Amino acid sequence: MKTALRSTFLKDLDQEQLEILAPMFEPFQAPASTIIFKQGEPTSYLYFLINGTAAIRYKPHDGSPITLTHLHPGDVFGWSAVVGNNVYTSSALATTEIETIRVHCKDLKRFCQTNPELGYIVLEKLAENVYPRWKNSREQIRNIFGEILSQPNIK
Repeated sequence: MKTALRSTFLKDLDQEQLEILAPMFEPFQAPASTIIFKQGEPTSYLYFLINGTAAIRYKPHDGSPITLTHLHPGDVFGWSAVVGNNVYTSSALATTEIETIRVHCKDLKRFCQTNPELGYIVLEKLAENVYPRWKNSREQIRNIFGEILSQPNIK
């Protein structure tokens, strides 16, 4: 798992930090055409694309699904699980065979509560990763981190 973490935005972390983080992540693979999660489905995981390609799709209430973006190795998706949404706001579809690692949103939030220093570093790196696509990402990540720390301990 540490090798997979090194191929993500966390590659700059030292060995000790990666060892602390590794147990939180699990591998997830899927063949082409697999729906990874559906718009409106309860949130659960944040995904880190290692190999393959995927698409983020949105279905307006009054129209056909549209592709919002294409994902490539190094991209992160499933943000609804981190930003506090109860359901995914779009769908993710594997457009080729994919290899990812994923973290459950409750595990990430629990980690940030019990390891606030490293948790903050991880969330900052997430903000850097998504910066071109997410306006004010750093400010929003700081707000999310503050909310996580102010919540009762997550079980």
